[in-house]
Amino acid sequence: MFEWEEGTYRILQAIYRKIFVSPRIKKSYETRAILSEHRASLIILGRLVSGRCVNIFETNERKLCIGERICLPTEYNIAPSMEENLEIYRVKTIIGGLVIRENWNGCVQELSVFISSLSLEHPNLLQKTGLLARKFLKHQHSLWETLGSPSTHSPLNTKEKKGGIQEYDLHIPEERITEIEGKGQTEVNLVEENNDYENGADLPIHTFEKTECLEETSGLNRKTDNEDELEQHKEALKEVDIREVVRTYDRPRSIYRSDLILDGLNLEIKEKSGNNGIPYPEWDYVKKKFRKDWCFIQTKINGTEDSTWLRNSKKKWLSLINQLKKEFSRIASEQTRLKQQPLGNEFDIDALIDAQVQINLGQNPNENFYLENRKYAHELCTLILLDLSYSTDSWINERRILDTIRETVLCIGEAIDPYVESFSVAGFSSNTRRCCRYEIIKDFKEPWSQASARLGGLRTEGYTRIGPALRHGQEMLAQQNAKRKSIILVTDGKPCDYDRYEGIYGMKDIRKAIECGRTHSISTHAFAIDKQAAETFPMTFGKKNYNLVRSPKQLTDYMHKLFAQWIRSSS
Repeated sequence: MFEWEEGTYRILQAIYRKIFVSPRIKKSYETRAILSEHRASLIILGRLVSGRCVNIFETNERKLCIGERICLPTEYNIAPSMEENLEIYRVKTIIGGLVIRENWNGCVQELSVFISSLSLEHPNLLQKTGLLARKFLKHQHSLWETLGSPSTHSPLNTKEKKGGIQEYDLHIPEERITEIEGKGQTEVNLVEENNDYENGADLPIHTFEKTECLEETSGLNRKTDNEDELEQHKEALKEVDIREVVRTYDRPRSIYRSDLILDGLNLEIKEKSGNNGIPYPEWDYVKKKFRKDWCFIQTKINGTEDSTWLRNSKKKWLSLINQLKKEFSRIASEQTRLKQQPLGNEFDIDALIDAQVQINLGQNPNENFYLENRKYAHELCTLILLDLSYSTDSWINERRILDTIRETVLCIGEAIDPYVESFSVAGFSSNTRRCCRYEIIKDFKEPWSQASARLGGLRTEGYTRIGPALRHGQEMLAQQNAKRKSIILVTDGKPCDYDRYEGIYGMKDIRKAIECGRTHSISTHAFAIDKQAAETFPMTFGKKNYNLVRSPKQLTDYMHKLFAQWIRSSS
């Protein structure tokens, strides 16, 4: 294709869209209901109806529910008004919740019979569905097709080779990658990575009438390369359905972020004669018992420093660091002033007045007449645990998540160093249960000035197996002598690993690790840098034990308030 031909075509396409397409799109914008704007209320509605902790799975495929997820499209624009389109969302959510509650697994044609069987409990539901069908669809059958068919099983299948999955090293150079949001996908098969992609076919790209498009593949291997052409294929990818995915150890060159159902995943690594690392159990919520010595932690001390990053970051956030230092200085001085002490630099006026009153009454006064000010909050010991998996290499609001985490910890570390004597910073990632990395950035007794430059040397790798890192952090805290012991977990949200750790399994394991820590007086507070963490964090961390953040400034503010609260309570 000549460049002038392509340019001419794109100009004509833009003119056509402006004259003919844009007015229709503008009109549809006024009447459509968008899932992202009503997601939270629909989740609450689904949970009330089903009596379970269901979630929303965003997909444009015609599915009613999968497992304990209600499938909803990105938008509805069937009805002539936004409120009526929103009503379709509500009806589908109610029906999906009832299907999940009753564990019903019939076909689309039987949905009306199922709803009729619940007429005593929901007398208006069948009438409401009939009204929707008559007003906005051609006939009743079209409504059931729009709602979709239910499925109580995960569609994910695995194709495993004998001998299990091999483990590889993940040390790959850092580079900028492109990332776009994709649509939710169901009925996706997971295939194991093989080494035949270099011999596979070229990616099918055809040219028709000066238009490039991607073709849905039919199971053939495709060559992999180092090219990042995601932005060029963005429009075509909206029309392509994913039917197979390959789970690989390679670092992605570009990211097409799409929600997939992975509860059916069952990839276990092959057994080895010996295991390296510190063994920890893992909670199996289905069997309701621990898997003994299931995960293995490998610890290391991060010795990579980046003094240039440290200097530039301090300069960038100097105003905020000074502001935080002043605030912590005020809090520490207020909360560490102890009254009625036997020794001190100041008289306790209240104690002197009480003593004089006792003397006038003929009693022997208490001789503790002084105020004592403590310089350090000795009774607080904290571990800041950072997610260093590949998922923190993604971008939110034009900011890389890892950069947000590093700069926030730097600001907080600079501020609390004079007032919190014992705190540690560590990072974690994983590559199967046998390779859970725990990277010490600052030890508890190590001076902050010697460790802060290591934040600049942090690199992302692997997956997000949070449970073993939490358990090892609790072991480290148990060895410290402090009144209050706490873990701050900073992550992008979702647990996952090369072998099975996704979905409910991972969340239940994290919840159990937190509960075990609480029995040893170790609390955990999580900060989530993720758009949809509000759906999973309440079940994972419990009420008031997490915050959802959207920017570096907000993360710093939340973490500062948390430390201030802990300093007050531990003094």
